[in-house]
Amino acid sequence: MSWAELGEAHAYLLRHRMVESKPSRRRNKGESRIAEILTDLDDTETLDQFQDLLIGQGFELVEYRDTQMPGIAPGGRVWMLSRRPDIQPPQYFSRDLVLERMALRPQEAKAATSVWYLHIWLIYLSVVYTDLGRGISEVGEYLRARFPQSILSDAVRQHCERLLSARPKSEDIDSTNVITILTDIQGADIDRRVRSFCSVMTEAGLLEDIDRENDETVYRQSLLGALEISRNYQSGIGLLEPGEDQLASLTAYARHHSDGDTAPVEEND
Repeated sequence: MSWAELGEAHAYLLRHRMVESKPSRRRNKGESRIAEILTDLDDTETLDQFQDLLIGQGFELVEYRDTQMPGIAPGGRVWMLSRRPDIQPPQYFSRDLVLERMALRPQEAKAATSVWYLHIWLIYLSVVYTDLGRGISEVGEYLRARFPQSILSDAVRQHCERLLSARPKSEDIDSTNVITILTDIQGADIDRRVRSFCSVMTEAGLLEDIDRENDETVYRQSLLGALEISRNYQSGIGLLEPGEDQLASLTAYARHHSDGDTAPVEEND
Protein backbone atom coordinates (compact mmCIF):
# COMPACT_ATOMS: atom_id res chain seq x y z
CA MET A 1 0.00 0.00 0.00
CA SER A 2 1.55 3.30 -1.11
CA TRP A 3 1.21 6.72 0.50
CA ALA A 4 -0.35 7.94 -2.75
CA GLU A 5 -3.15 5.38 -2.38
CA LEU A 6 -3.69 6.35 1.25
CA GLY A 7 -3.82 9.97 0.12
CA GLU A 8 -6.52 9.09 -2.41
CA ALA A 9 -8.57 7.33 0.25
CA HIS A 10 -8.08 10.23 2.69
CA ALA A 11 -9.14 12.85 0.14
CA TYR A 12 -12.20 10.84 -0.90
CA LEU A 13 -13.33 10.30 2.70
CA LEU A 14 -12.98 13.99 3.50
CA ARG A 15 -15.17 14.84 0.52
CA HIS A 16 -17.83 12.13 0.67
CA ARG A 17 -17.54 10.75 4.23
CA MET A 18 -18.75 7.29 3.13
CA VAL A 19 -17.53 4.50 0.85
CA GLU A 20 -19.62 1.48 -0.16
CA SER A 21 -18.27 -1.61 -1.91
CA LYS A 22 -21.72 -2.41 -3.38
CA PRO A 23 -23.83 0.77 -3.25
CA SER A 24 -27.50 0.63 -4.19
CA ARG A 25 -27.27 4.26 -5.28
CA ARG A 26 -25.28 5.62 -8.20
CA ARG A 27 -21.58 5.37 -7.47
CA ASN A 28 -19.52 8.45 -6.77
CA LYS A 29 -16.58 8.94 -9.10
CA GLY A 30 -13.65 6.82 -7.95
CA GLU A 31 -15.64 5.06 -5.22
CA SER A 32 -14.91 1.53 -6.45
CA ARG A 33 -11.16 2.21 -6.38
CA ILE A 34 -11.33 3.61 -2.85
CA ALA A 35 -13.29 0.54 -1.74
CA GLU A 36 -10.51 -1.64 -3.16
CA ILE A 37 -7.86 0.39 -1.32
CA LEU A 38 -9.71 0.13 1.99
CA THR A 39 -10.27 -3.59 1.47
CA ASP A 40 -6.54 -4.07 0.92
CA LEU A 41 -5.91 -2.37 4.28
CA ASP A 42 -7.64 -5.21 6.18
CA ASP A 43 -5.68 -6.45 9.20
CA THR A 44 -2.53 -4.55 8.30
CA GLU A 45 -0.30 -2.28 10.31
CA THR A 46 -0.99 0.40 7.71
CA LEU A 47 -4.68 0.41 8.70
CA ASP A 48 -3.71 1.14 12.30
CA GLN A 49 -1.46 3.95 11.14
CA PHE A 50 -4.22 5.36 8.93
CA GLN A 51 -6.61 5.27 11.90
CA ASP A 52 -4.05 7.12 14.02
CA LEU A 53 -3.80 9.81 11.35
CA LEU A 54 -7.57 10.22 11.24
CA ILE A 55 -7.91 10.24 15.03
CA GLY A 56 -5.37 13.05 15.20
CA GLN A 57 -7.65 15.05 12.89
CA GLY A 58 -10.76 14.40 14.97
CA PHE A 59 -12.13 11.46 12.95
CA GLU A 60 -12.39 7.70 13.05
CA LEU A 61 -12.83 5.19 10.22
CA VAL A 62 -15.86 3.04 11.07
CA GLU A 63 -16.73 -0.07 9.06
CA TYR A 64 -19.91 -2.15 8.83
CA ARG A 65 -20.51 -5.36 6.87
CA ASP A 66 -23.83 -6.63 5.55
CA THR A 67 -24.23 -8.96 8.55
CA GLN A 68 -23.79 -6.08 11.00
CA MET A 69 -26.20 -3.45 9.69
CA PRO A 70 -29.44 -3.46 7.64
CA GLY A 71 -29.48 -1.74 4.28
CA ILE A 72 -26.03 -2.97 3.19
CA ALA A 73 -26.02 -5.12 0.04
CA PRO A 74 -25.26 -8.85 0.51
CA GLY A 75 -21.52 -9.28 0.68
CA GLY A 76 -21.11 -5.51 0.86
CA ARG A 77 -19.11 -3.30 3.16
CA VAL A 78 -19.44 0.34 4.20
CA TRP A 79 -16.67 2.59 5.54
CA MET A 80 -17.53 5.93 7.12
CA LEU A 81 -15.45 8.88 8.29
CA SER A 82 -17.10 9.62 11.62
CA ARG A 83 -16.33 12.66 13.75
CA ARG A 84 -15.10 11.98 17.27
CA PRO A 85 -17.04 13.83 19.99
CA ASP A 86 -13.92 14.36 22.10
CA ILE A 87 -11.80 16.08 19.43
CA GLN A 88 -12.50 19.26 17.49
CA PRO A 89 -12.58 18.49 13.74
CA PRO A 90 -10.39 20.52 11.38
CA GLN A 91 -11.53 23.85 10.03
CA TYR A 92 -12.43 22.51 6.58
CA PHE A 93 -15.59 21.21 8.27
CA SER A 94 -16.35 24.85 8.93
CA ARG A 95 -19.64 26.16 10.26
CA ASP A 96 -19.12 29.24 8.09
CA LEU A 97 -20.05 27.29 4.95
CA VAL A 98 -23.23 26.02 6.61
CA LEU A 99 -24.22 29.53 7.71
CA GLU A 100 -23.48 30.90 4.25
CA ARG A 101 -25.70 28.27 2.64
CA MET A 102 -28.51 28.74 5.16
CA ALA A 103 -28.67 32.53 4.89
CA LEU A 104 -31.57 33.82 2.79
CA ARG A 105 -30.60 37.46 2.50
CA PRO A 106 -27.39 39.45 2.01
CA GLN A 107 -25.85 40.61 5.27
CA GLU A 108 -28.11 38.35 7.34
CA ALA A 109 -26.75 38.19 10.89
CA LYS A 110 -24.88 34.98 11.63
CA ALA A 111 -26.79 34.67 14.89
CA ALA A 112 -30.10 34.74 13.00
CA THR A 113 -28.91 32.10 10.54
CA SER A 114 -27.61 29.97 13.42
CA VAL A 115 -30.93 30.13 15.26
CA TRP A 116 -32.75 28.96 12.13
CA TYR A 117 -30.29 26.13 11.55
CA LEU A 118 -30.47 24.95 15.16
CA HIS A 119 -34.28 24.97 15.24
CA ILE A 120 -34.58 23.13 11.93
CA TRP A 121 -31.98 20.61 13.09
CA LEU A 122 -33.81 19.97 16.37
CA ILE A 123 -37.15 19.60 14.60
CA TYR A 124 -35.46 17.29 12.07
CA LEU A 125 -34.42 15.12 15.03
CA SER A 126 -38.02 14.99 16.20
CA VAL A 127 -39.08 13.83 12.71
CA VAL A 128 -36.52 11.01 12.47
CA TYR A 129 -36.51 9.98 16.14
CA THR A 130 -39.42 11.16 18.30
CA ASP A 131 -42.13 10.76 15.66
CA LEU A 132 -40.89 7.23 14.94
CA GLY A 133 -40.63 6.24 18.61
CA ARG A 134 -36.94 5.68 17.99
CA GLY A 135 -34.08 6.04 20.44
CA ILE A 136 -30.94 8.05 19.70
CA SER A 137 -28.80 4.91 20.04
CA GLU A 138 -30.87 2.93 17.50
CA VAL A 139 -28.48 3.42 14.59
CA GLY A 140 -29.83 0.40 12.66
CA GLU A 141 -33.28 2.04 12.41
CA TYR A 142 -31.99 4.64 9.97
CA LEU A 143 -33.86 2.95 7.10
CA ARG A 144 -37.16 4.04 8.70
CA ALA A 145 -36.06 7.66 8.93
CA ARG A 146 -37.59 8.60 5.59
CA PHE A 147 -39.55 11.80 4.94
CA PRO A 148 -40.57 14.12 2.09
CA GLN A 149 -39.24 17.64 2.40
CA SER A 150 -42.74 19.01 3.04
CA ILE A 151 -42.99 17.02 6.30
CA LEU A 152 -40.03 18.86 7.76
CA SER A 153 -41.23 22.20 6.37
CA ASP A 154 -44.66 21.69 7.94
CA ALA A 155 -43.14 20.78 11.30
CA VAL A 156 -40.97 23.92 11.27
CA ARG A 157 -43.94 26.05 10.20
CA GLN A 158 -46.12 24.69 13.01
CA HIS A 159 -43.40 25.45 15.55
CA CYS A 160 -43.08 29.04 14.31
CA GLU A 161 -46.86 29.48 14.36
CA ARG A 162 -46.96 28.27 17.98
CA LEU A 163 -44.32 30.83 18.89
CA LEU A 164 -46.25 33.56 17.08
CA SER A 165 -49.55 32.74 18.78
CA ALA A 166 -48.04 32.33 22.23
CA ARG A 167 -45.49 35.14 21.94
CA PRO A 168 -44.37 34.75 25.56
CA LYS A 169 -43.30 37.93 27.30
CA SER A 170 -39.71 37.81 28.40
CA GLU A 171 -37.33 40.31 29.90
CA ASP A 172 -34.45 38.38 28.41
CA ILE A 173 -33.30 40.15 25.26
CA ASP A 174 -31.79 36.98 23.78
CA SER A 175 -35.09 35.08 24.03
CA THR A 176 -36.94 38.04 22.53
CA ASN A 177 -34.50 38.15 19.62
CA VAL A 178 -34.96 34.42 18.94
CA ILE A 179 -38.74 34.76 18.88
CA THR A 180 -38.43 37.72 16.51
CA ILE A 181 -36.13 35.77 14.20
CA LEU A 182 -38.46 32.75 14.05
CA THR A 183 -41.69 34.71 13.58
CA ASP A 184 -40.50 37.34 11.08
CA ILE A 185 -41.28 35.12 8.09
CA GLN A 186 -41.84 36.26 4.53
CA GLY A 187 -43.55 34.15 1.86
CA ALA A 188 -41.71 30.88 1.21
CA ASP A 189 -38.93 31.57 3.72
CA ILE A 190 -39.48 28.34 5.66
CA ASP A 191 -39.51 26.15 2.55
CA ARG A 192 -36.32 27.82 1.37
CA ARG A 193 -34.63 27.39 4.75
CA VAL A 194 -35.59 23.71 4.90
CA ARG A 195 -34.46 23.14 1.32
CA SER A 196 -31.06 24.66 2.13
CA PHE A 197 -30.82 22.62 5.33
CA CYS A 198 -31.52 19.36 3.49
CA SER A 199 -29.06 20.27 0.75
CA VAL A 200 -26.28 20.96 3.26
CA MET A 201 -27.05 17.76 5.18
CA THR A 202 -27.03 15.74 1.94
CA GLU A 203 -23.69 17.15 0.81
CA ALA A 204 -22.28 16.32 4.26
CA GLY A 205 -23.40 12.69 3.84
CA LEU A 206 -25.86 12.90 6.76
CA LEU A 207 -28.98 12.71 4.57
CA GLU A 208 -29.66 10.84 1.33
CA ASP A 209 -31.86 11.97 -1.54
CA ILE A 210 -33.61 8.66 -2.24
CA ASP A 211 -36.81 9.35 -4.19
CA ARG A 212 -39.37 11.82 -5.49
CA GLU A 213 -43.05 11.81 -4.57
CA ASN A 214 -45.61 14.30 -5.88
CA ASP A 215 -42.83 16.40 -7.40
CA GLU A 216 -40.92 16.78 -4.14
CA THR A 217 -37.71 15.25 -2.86
CA VAL A 218 -37.83 12.41 -0.35
CA TYR A 219 -34.92 12.18 2.05
CA ARG A 220 -33.67 9.48 4.39
CA GLN A 221 -31.17 9.71 7.17
CA SER A 222 -27.93 8.06 6.08
CA LEU A 223 -26.14 5.40 8.09
CA LEU A 224 -23.40 7.95 8.70
CA GLY A 225 -25.99 10.47 9.92
CA ALA A 226 -27.44 7.94 12.37
CA LEU A 227 -23.98 6.94 13.59
CA GLU A 228 -22.92 10.54 14.16
CA ILE A 229 -26.10 11.39 16.09
CA SER A 230 -25.57 8.34 18.27
CA ARG A 231 -21.95 9.23 18.95
CA ASN A 232 -22.11 13.02 19.16
CA TYR A 233 -25.59 13.76 20.52
CA GLN A 234 -24.57 14.05 24.15
CA SER A 235 -21.83 16.53 23.26
CA GLY A 236 -24.33 18.67 21.33
CA ILE A 237 -27.45 20.46 22.50
CA GLY A 238 -29.10 17.39 23.93
CA LEU A 239 -32.66 18.44 23.06
CA LEU A 240 -35.17 16.84 20.68
CA GLU A 241 -37.69 19.63 20.28
CA PRO A 242 -37.16 23.30 21.12
CA GLY A 243 -39.77 24.98 23.31
CA GLU A 244 -40.25 28.50 24.58
CA ASP A 245 -38.41 27.76 27.84
CA GLN A 246 -35.30 26.76 25.88
CA LEU A 247 -34.97 29.87 23.73
CA ALA A 248 -32.33 31.53 25.88
CA SER A 249 -30.01 28.52 25.81
CA LEU A 250 -30.50 28.16 22.06
CA THR A 251 -29.53 31.79 21.58
CA ALA A 252 -26.44 31.35 23.71
CA TYR A 253 -25.50 28.32 21.63
CA ALA A 254 -26.12 30.22 18.40
CA ARG A 255 -24.02 33.11 19.65
CA HIS A 256 -21.15 30.77 20.52
CA HIS A 257 -21.28 29.21 17.06
CA SER A 258 -21.53 32.45 15.11
CA ASP A 259 -18.39 34.16 16.40
CA GLY A 260 -20.33 36.42 18.74
CA ASP A 261 -22.52 38.03 16.10
CA THR A 262 -25.77 38.62 18.00
CA ALA A 263 -26.92 41.88 16.48
CA PRO A 264 -30.72 42.22 16.51
CA VAL A 265 -32.21 40.85 13.32
CA GLU A 266 -33.99 44.08 12.42
CA GLU A 267 -30.62 45.80 12.00
CA ASN A 268 -29.40 43.23 9.50
CA ASP A 269 -32.41 42.20 7.37
